[in-house]
Amino acid sequence: MKKACLKSSKRQQRCSRSTHRSASVKLKRLKERNIQAIYEHLVDGRQQTELADELGITKKAVSQMVSKVWALHIEHGERPDGWTSISVTLGAAHTTP
Repeated sequence: MKKACLKSSKRQQRCSRSTHRSASVKLKRLKERNIQAIYEHLVDGRQQTELADELGITKKAVSQMVSKVWALHIEHGERPDGWTSISVTLGAAHTTP
């Protein structure tokens, strides 16, 4: 079964189209072009730097928008049938450097 959203080892966040759509509904204050840019990053894998240059904003601004969508997904996102969400906190001895 394909994951709806994931974080790769390079900390790149990726989402399916339907997951992005469900999180984007809650973004009433963002402009449509910014929502499209977030989509292109999370779904299509475009680099934040490239999107920032295209939009004429800083990479930090793009990163903040992506983080907002990701947080909304974590809080309100739909999970595939049969999946359960859990939260885990691990000490340094149990994480990969």
